[in-house]
Amino acid sequence: MTQPLVVQNGNSETLAPTLTILDVGHGSCCILSNGDNTILIDTGPGVAVLEYLSREGIQKIDTVVLSHADADHISGLIALLNSGLFEVREIISNSDALKKSEKWRNLAWSIDYKKRTGDLKQVDRLCEGDVIATNIEGVRLTVLAPRLAIVLTGPGAQDPEGRLISSNSASGVLLIEVAMICMLTSSYFHTMVA
Repeated sequence: MTQPLVVQNGNSETLAPTLTILDVGHGSCCILSNGDNTILIDTGPGVAVLEYLSREGIQKIDTVVLSHADADHISGLIALLNSGLFEVREIISNSDALKKSEKWRNLAWSIDYKKRTGDLKQVDRLCEGDVIATNIEGVRLTVLAPRLAIVLTGPGAQDPEGRLISSNSASGVLLIEVAMICMLTSSYFHTMVA
């Protein structure tokens, strides 16, 4: 298990937030945690996230943010939901009618089923300017893209100049702030800024 840093706050101790970036090959998976609360940003292409969470003893995931609907970003969530071993409370993702993949369709219906049965508390969307609520002190997630018009019209629509809105142009881009470290994440690049 990862050994978290313990921070003194007056008379109480809290776990400092950790940011873990899993090596999942092609795709991405970031995990923010403080021991009590966990946020996933994308879930990779396979079961790596499931194996990591099991190894770390994490069974409750407060929020899963999916940047877009490609299999190398959503397949780990499919494994988590199908395993029955994890409680997922919230999923934040944008719809993508252009994605014709069986994985995306299956995930959409799995999310719908979990929400209808009460196993999933919240389903939301990513939109520029939103700040995603976290229960992790010192962590802030700000959505930098896509803009509202792209979320509302979605992939397959056209912008005011007549350009096609693609799945990639509707991808979520987040600014992750953990204590004094910022990380900009999108579906195709990851840059660390100190």
